[in-house]
Amino acid sequence: MSSGALPGQRSAQPPMRAAVSVQRSIGRAVASGGTSSSSLVLNLGGRWMRQVTDGEGQERLVPHELGGEE
Repeated sequence: MSSGALPGQRSAQPPMRAAVSVQRSIGRAVASGGTSSSSLVLNLGGRWMRQVTDGEGQERLVPHELGGEE
């Protein structure tokens, strides 16, 4: 039995709660596969954003152009 929400259920959640749920799902999938990535790109409200870590270790989102050098 799956505990994940159906697509319609995810869209009915408040945006921040849905984002946290998706982030946890991605984390579980990556952890179980033993793979890692140096970059995370998300589509938030139709805008592509990339998660970056600044010099102080704080994570933030910056605009991202698809098809770039990364």
